[in-house]
Formats: sequence, C-alpha cells, structure tokens
Amino acid sequence: LVLGVLSGLCAVAIGSADAEIARYQGGAGGGDLLDFQGVETFSPDAIRRGLTGDIEFLQAAHPSAPYAGYLDAIVARTERGYRFAGFRDARVEIEEDEAAGRVLAKVAEGVRYLQGGVVVEGAGAVSAEGLVEFLTENPNMRSDPPPGWNEYWRGRGVDTDAKAAWKTGEPMQFHDPNYNSLYSSVRAALRAQGFYSAKVGLEVVADREAARAELRITIKDEGVPAVIGGFELAGNTDNDDAALLSHLGLEVGQAVNSLLLRDAEYRLWRSGRFYGFAFATQPIEGEPGKVRLGIEVAEIPGVPPLGEPLGRIGSALMNCREWISAAGERGEVLLV
Repeated sequence: LVLGVLSGLCAVAIGSADAEIARYQGGAGGGDLLDFQGVETFSPDAIRRGLTGDIEFLQAAHPSAPYAGYLDAIVARTERGYRFAGFRDARVEIEEDEAAGRVLAKVAEGVRYLQGGVVVEGAGAVSAEGLVEFLTENPNMRSDPPPGWNEYWRGRGVDTDAKAAWKTGEPMQFHDPNYNSLYSSVRAALRAQGFYSAKVGLEVVADREAARAELRITIKDEGVPAVIGGFELAGNTDNDDAALLSHLGLEVGQAVNSLLLRDAEYRLWRSGRFYGFAFATQPIEGEPGKVRLGIEVAEIPGVPPLGEPLGRIGSALMNCREWISAAGERGEVLLV
C-alpha cells in the first residue's frame, strides 16, 4: 500500500514537472510561449530573437534549470537589452497565464537617452579639446594618411574603420562593459598626449527632459607628462644607433606618447630594412616623468643600411609593396 501511494505521488510529481518544462521550453527555443506588452521601439519578435541568441538566457531556459530562474532571466536579460539600446530606466514585469501555459512580459520602456556632449573637468596641461576629439572621432584613422598607413595598421590588427568611443546622437549604452570600454578609451586618449599615469574619474549624467546623456570626465591628477630620458636599442647590427634614431626622429628630452610610437613603428616598416620591431617604455627610477624607450629590431639580411639607396631590386620590391598596400584605397581586391 505504501509503495503504491509513493508510486502515485511520484507519477504526479513527474507529470507536474513535465508540464512545467513544457510551459517554458517553447519560450526558450523560439519564444512561442513568451508574449510582450508595452513594447514600442522594438517588435516582440526582435526581442525574442535577442533573448534566444543570448547564452545566459538560454542557460536559464534549459529544461534542467529552475523555472523561477527562467522567469528572472526574462526580466534581467530584457532589461539589459533595453539599457544597451539607451533605455536606462526600462522595467519588465512578469505575468503568468498558467491556464494557457504562456508568460507575459510587461515592458515599461521609459526615456531613450542619446549620447550628448563630453565635458572635461580638472584639465591643466592636458588638452581638454584633444581628449574630446580623440573620443568623438576614430582615433585609428588619419585624415591625411601617408602611403600604406591604414593598410599597415589593419594588418597589425588595428581597426582603422572603428567608430568613435563616444558617438554623439546615438543611443547611450547603459551597461558595465560599455563603461569599461569608455574608461579604456579615455586612458588611451591621455596616453596619446603623453599622460601615462593620470588618474581620472568618469560619470555619465542623464538629463531626462532633454533625453541626453553627457559624458563627464574628471581629471583628478594629471601626473607628469612622459619624456624620453634614454634609449635601449637591440638587434641593429647594420644600422648604428645614431642612424636609427635619426630616421625615427627620436631624441632625449622629447615628449613621448602613443601617437609618436605608432609613427615610429610605421617609419621602420616603410623603410624596408626590417622584418620585425618592437617598442617598450620603462619608467626611470628616481626621475619622475622620464622613461627609457626600448627599441628592438630584426634587420633584413643583405639590405643596405638606412641612408643608403636600396638598389634597383630593392626599390622595385618597395614599389610593388606600395602598390599592393594601396589596393584597398583604390577599391581593388588582390587575388593570389
């Protein structure tokens, strides 16, 4: 008798669990059992596609996961999607229709904030205008690039077609990864001016009435701008130190920044004398602001040193490289 009762209870429990799984498996797969109310900016189908393409939602929607966790994931991941699209205050509430086996997500979108201005506070030696320009334009693209510049950096993994870090007029992305990205961009903007040790704070200030989000950068401590205090060269056997530094336009006492190092790297590549090179800066102990610039090169054997003609074959190869490098700018595709 006891065994019979236990078997009956187990059968009821298993049947109930199967029904519960069936209720939300459809929502996890194609969103067939998930409805939305109050959406205006995006269609319900678009939100379903976003959810079913989200790994965290899919994990929560797995049949072996708790049902309550699935409902929480609908709220959390939908709200996150809205914040990513500029809706900082979006809220989602869940309502279950057990009879129909469906879930209704009620969405209150709120105001959609667009990125507005950039304000820099506390700047002294740092150029506030330079910071704003770096953040609101593509820092990897030069308006007047020398031959092969963009192609070279693309080959080095730099996205020369990247969008600006702060895109005025586009939706503000209210989520932590974006704030981390903005902070990294501000640090890069400071390094471009030679301020490697500056301490900054960031705040996104949302104006509800204007539906704008302002980026406020507070420079707490600029630190000392970096200058070259010395060099450490390696690998240059055919090219002496003086010739190498002269070709790069580098000297002791010169302000050093990321743009200067990028230009020096490009000059080495364009010279046609090296097949490898690396730069590194190291603070000089006891001398604030001064760094030792390390330059390591790998010379191409048999090629004339800097300052001497490459010769007919070398010049022909360089011309060929220039022609291939500029193929993208000409709208051409090289097939090999």
